[in-house]
Amino acid sequence: MNRLNRVSLIALLTLVSQLALAEDRRQQGPYVALSTGASGLGLGSISTADVGDSDHSGFVGKLSVGYWFSDYWGVSADYLDLGKFEQDYLGGQFRGKAHSYGASLLGRLPLGQRWSLIGKVNLVRSKMEDDGSTGANFERLIGQENSLVLPSLELNYHIQQKLALTLELDARGSATDKVDLGYVGLGVKYEF
Repeated sequence: MNRLNRVSLIALLTLVSQLALAEDRRQQGPYVALSTGASGLGLGSISTADVGDSDHSGFVGKLSVGYWFSDYWGVSADYLDLGKFEQDYLGGQFRGKAHSYGASLLGRLPLGQRWSLIGKVNLVRSKMEDDGSTGANFERLIGQENSLVLPSLELNYHIQQKLALTLELDARGSATDKVDLGYVGLGVKYEF
């Protein structure tokens, strides 16, 4: 066997083994994911003027379970605790806590051996609850609403075959006609 054939054979075997490894990384089947991060709040104007920026506090975290039907398509369900929010107004202080749950259709784009980008279309139910507001009437900021939200994105880096680190940017839609919610988080995902 001449040198060119040996090099070609080694290159072919290396390529085949890398393709097989890449195929193993994008498995079909169930997964569970946990993440923590920061929430965002967009408040629309109400009958009284706000004073300054809103403050966020408390734990912000997300739990997701899902299933990949193929290397490229899947579904997920999630619960998201968005923490507590405070906003000062001329007539008092709004204090609220928000959470959200939903179902998503997923599309996965492999970006090499370890990376993948996941696009999501979310059907979400978000809720803002009063958490001890004082003063003015804040009923327009309290409530719950269903939203069809697109797109949300997630970037995955597989550190092992079944374990990935995640970075996600997740729009959560509206809790009321005056409250929009969002989430950005870092987490881990385990594929069974």
